[in-house]
Amino acid sequence: MRTTIGGDGSDTTLATQAYLNSTDHPVMRDLYIIGPPEDPKALYLTNHEAPVVYTPYGTFQPAVVSRGKVEAKVGLAAQALAITWSPGASAQASQTANTSTASPYQLARQHFYDNWPVLILRCFMPTPGDATS
Repeated sequence: MRTTIGGDGSDTTLATQAYLNSTDHPVMRDLYIIGPPEDPKALYLTNHEAPVVYTPYGTFQPAVVSRGKVEAKVGLAAQALAITWSPGASAQASQTANTSTASPYQLARQHFYDNWPVLILRCFMPTPGDATS
């Protein structure tokens, strides 16, 4: 098993293994940060049906996210990963000409997020919605 890290930075590998052994239906979700985390326009998205709190970064909002396949290979070969997302309905604010007040949909239509760095975190949540535990 890979090493798992809790929201406080502690090694939670043994606790995660115990959780996975204790259930047939573990709650596993992905957290996506599109853009540098320090950028106020960065998107915090999750494929969970409700917001997810992960202490080091904050709250991730539900969105429709799909990603391409990553092949398992031995070595250090770089691979491309395609991510397609759409923000939730609440993000569809009115149109504006000002980028600082534009909705995520409007920014996406303007290709604002193209080629931004993406961080993907896989979470095991014994308490659904709380990725910190």
